Amino acid sequence: MKKTHAKLLCLCLVYCLAAWFWIFLSDQLLAGWSESVADVSELQTLKGFGFVAVTALLIYLAGLYFIRQFRQQRRAQRQQEDYLRTAAAVFESTQEGVVVTGPDCRITHINSALSRITGYSPTEVIGQTPALFASGLHDQAFYQEMWQTLTQHRIWSGEIWNRRKSGELYPQWQTIRAVYNDDEQLAHYVGVFSDITLLKRSRDDLAYLSHYDQLLDLPNRLLFLELARKQLEQACPAPGTGRTEAGGALLLIDVDHFKNINESLGHNTGDALLKEFATRLRRHQQSGITLARMGGDELALLC
Repeated sequence: MKKTHAKLLCLCLVYCLAAWFWIFLSDQLLAGWSESVADVSELQTLKGFGFVAVTALLIYLAGLYFIRQFRQQRRAQRQQEDYLRTAAAVFESTQEGVVVTGPDCRITHINSALSRITGYSPTEVIGQTPALFASGLHDQAFYQEMWQTLTQHRIWSGEIWNRRKSGELYPQWQTIRAVYNDDEQLAHYVGVFSDITLLKRSRDDLAYLSHYDQLLDLPNRLLFLELARKQLEQACPAPGTGRTEAGGALLLIDVDHFKNINESLGHNTGDALLKEFATRLRRHQQSGITLARMGGDELALLC
């Protein structure tokens, strides 16, 4: 709009200068060309008609120019409105929570996904700061590093723990972006986050399935060998480290004739026997002793 006003002002100034120049120059020419008052009167009339014709042509050309400019602005406005409608639809339909704050970190907009994830309604959030969701698990150094990265790179991404309205703590993956206007002044902060509770739970379940025996709920061979390797490194330190050697013990246990039990009484009875066997061993398990199932009826104790 400012550019349009400037162009209109420049056009008016040019027209005024051209009109003044025409009036001054035409009077000088008429005075030199005409010798009688009748001739001057006729030329003045012709000059007036010419001035009106030129003015009408200039107005017509200026009108065409501004009509073209108006159409272009309307087209750009429609495109902007379509973009805003699309952005608003994405803002509301996305499954990720979105929060928009001003430069003062006061929340101005949230989407329905944020309310669904956190349990807060828009009226409870608008005007507050994101500290409303703070879990209390992160120290001051964590937030200082986050704001330093956001200031330097205008974007920060990472895992953070927050608190729902119910008080439940949950993990989320969050991206915060600083938005600047055309004058390079901070206008907004936009935060987009995903609730990764189920993802972390599935990762924990996968880790459990990879490292624990499902029947006896004991470390499996993979985890036991890793623990034994670490214990061996601690018991036999490398020369020059200044650490003294430590003792340890490894005991491998199996059930005699377990195959006969499985074949004669069935696998369910064999599984029940292994569970009872592991339960009795746990009763005598002390601190610092690891009990694991190596496979089949083989168990191991690491002290």
